[in-house]
Amino acid sequence: MKWCVLVVLACVVLSALGDLPPPERSYKILILLPVASKSHRNVFMPIANALADRGHKVVMLSNLPPTTKHPNIHEVCHGLKDFDTDSINVFEIRKQSPGVFGHFQAVLPPIARKLYHVPSVKNLYERRKEFDIIIINHMFNEVAYPFAHEMPFITVSTPGMDYRQSAVLGNVLNPAYAPNYLKEFQLPMNVFTRATNIFFHLMLPIYWRKWAVVPPVQKEVRNAS
Repeated sequence: MKWCVLVVLACVVLSALGDLPPPERSYKILILLPVASKSHRNVFMPIANALADRGHKVVMLSNLPPTTKHPNIHEVCHGLKDFDTDSINVFEIRKQSPGVFGHFQAVLPPIARKLYHVPSVKNLYERRKEFDIIIINHMFNEVAYPFAHEMPFITVSTPGMDYRQSAVLGNVLNPAYAPNYLKEFQLPMNVFTRATNIFFHLMLPIYWRKWAVVPPVQKEVRNAS
């Protein structure tokens, strides 16, 4: 029986490693991570490289200097220094009050105010409908959502399953057993940890989407348009 399982697994692995058929045509793909750490970009670069290797044309907008030399990938750095990964230490910020979320509350509205005045960004925005699809770094990148208006798009949650984004897309995760990414709990949860987990499930969306971050970002984007 064990040998049958091993044979099946081997077949699955070999088929996964096999070459995919060539794409129907070359597509133009825009990847947006205007507010990103190097670790976030490290999630997107394999995606960009895989698409480029398949012959697609990829444009990537970020706050980081270009790194790839792939002929099918064009990286655009908007140059704003409000979230400069070379001058901030996220691990140190996490130790401070109010921590990372307070830092983003401070930097995201100014980025939204300035981003669409950057010539390279303005040019991409005006050309957005030339692209076949847009891929957006979901975490901290609400400033890029105007690009997705009336466009097919994909969001990628770099830290893993984000229960907030999942709920927005219609898949509400049960806080009785689905953990949040701010605080870990031993599973299965007891009554106290479930109550605490429910608090985090409710607190962050209200804080982020209804009060501290998304409303001021929307206001700045509206004023910039």
